[in-house]
Amino acid sequence: MTRVRTTVLTTTAALAAAVVIFAFWTLPPKARRLSPPAWTPPPTAVDGAYHIHTVHSDGSGTIRQVAAAAARVGLRFAIITDHGGGTRILPPAYHSGVLCIDAVEISTTGGHYVALGLAPTPYPLGGEPRDVVADVARLGGFGIVAHPYSPKRALRWTSWNLPFNGIEWMNADSERRQRTPWQIATALTHYPFRPAETLASLFKRPIRSLARWDSLTEARRVVGLAGADAHARVGWGGTEEQGGTTLARLPSYQASFGAFSIHAEIARPLTGDAVEDTRTILAAIEAGHVYTSIDGLAHPAAFTFTARSGANEADEGDDLVLDGPVTLRARVNDPTATLVLFRNGIPIARAGGGTLTFHAPAEPAVFRVEAHLPGEPRPLPVPWIVSNPVYVLTSPRTPLPPPPPLPVIASEALPGTGPDRWHTERAPGSTVTVASAAAPGGPAAVQIDFRLAGGERNGQYVAAVRPAPSDIAFYDRLAFRAHASRPLRMSMQLRDTSGRRWLRSVYVGPDSRSIVVPFTDLRPVDPASTPSPDLDHVRSVIFAVDLTNAHPGASGTIWLSDLRLER
Repeated sequence: MTRVRTTVLTTTAALAAAVVIFAFWTLPPKARRLSPPAWTPPPTAVDGAYHIHTVHSDGSGTIRQVAAAAARVGLRFAIITDHGGGTRILPPAYHSGVLCIDAVEISTTGGHYVALGLAPTPYPLGGEPRDVVADVARLGGFGIVAHPYSPKRALRWTSWNLPFNGIEWMNADSERRQRTPWQIATALTHYPFRPAETLASLFKRPIRSLARWDSLTEARRVVGLAGADAHARVGWGGTEEQGGTTLARLPSYQASFGAFSIHAEIARPLTGDAVEDTRTILAAIEAGHVYTSIDGLAHPAAFTFTARSGANEADEGDDLVLDGPVTLRARVNDPTATLVLFRNGIPIARAGGGTLTFHAPAEPAVFRVEAHLPGEPRPLPVPWIVSNPVYVLTSPRTPLPPPPPLPVIASEALPGTGPDRWHTERAPGSTVTVASAAAPGGPAAVQIDFRLAGGERNGQYVAAVRPAPSDIAFYDRLAFRAHASRPLRMSMQLRDTSGRRWLRSVYVGPDSRSIVVPFTDLRPVDPASTPSPDLDHVRSVIFAVDLTNAHPGASGTIWLSDLRLER
């Protein structure tokens, strides 16, 4: 027995020694420490981290612990993006000298969407991407597509025609998910020795995300950011406080923040006032005055990218109206770096020595810059620095006019506002009534009073239902006016003889407004249903409120008037 125990111990020690030798032999190089630039960039750049989760969703640390980790690597701000609907947004605050800015990551039916700059929302945001993007814009937020090409299908973005404001050109969680088990296992042997460098070694060039960003910017302004997606947690379920399981707090917040950072080029120095400084940083991000650096390769990064056309000048993120040929200049504080200039997503120039100057003809184009370091050891290396674009235009942008109303060649009113033409449906414990009433400042209306059951989420819903006209198939949309006691979202639905339903969510606020729902906009409630309803078999028109955009216990009043079918 003693001999067996000795053999086991000897074998274990040999394996441990082999792992250590392997780890040191394959260890990624230590990040190079750079000197400050000999030049002074025009704006003041402050370093921070974006896309962070805490114990308020599925992260392992408190906001104070996140701030402490950010402070240890020299960051000045941290943007918290816990999962939720936006109804819980904390005021900004300084902790450990780091400005903590609360935002929210919203789950939609077609990917995740981060909203910056929101006050607490009047109802939880969620549902289809088009509704979430519209709500974030309506509420004054700045929306960013998160992990657009995540290997996890449920996390991928699907609605590229929507007017979102930004995109994550890289997401650390997506990068790790794309590595092989061998690469992850190797990284685990490196992590105890060089955590930030190890995480950076897992990054490759996110080809699809960069290509999508480039194509989007040819049509409109889209800000690019790299998202840490930091959880400091390997496990499942919610946080430990929510009954979930945490196996390890990896990678740590400090390692994630040390791997890469975003740099907001702010218009004025930070003051120490959390509210004012938050406005300053978010204004820089929203303007595209922000670049990303992979600090696990080299740090601290300093970068500038400017363009001039005649008397007009621009920094990254800006529009540059043509006034003659364009001169573009970029530089970094690493003389060994190679700078690559992209025009409309295609590399057109490169220069060594950490500086680049390029003269372009007086033509509209979108330019951005990447910096690469020597000795990149793998195919498709992640760029060390990625800028936001300069947009060269022939004339200043003008807001797009609102789309014209749909022409009406036939219309049929849905008569009757009394409860004799309506009935209600509800989940147990919820209440809903339908009555005739005069909408405030408007014509006779259907008044729907509702209250969802409180307690735990358990499929609470209420609905007001009326028969569909027998000739509904002749029409292609439903139009109505709506007004509510408070801002909310409800769904307009059609139900067929088999009980299958198709819906479209609509916003209803304190001001009465006209709403038109084309039947082609409806989506099936049951994914197994056909994409669109067979109008010949539709028997009910439904207006419903459920937990997609409401909490248990939510209540309110909705007025509907001037219901009509159109084509």
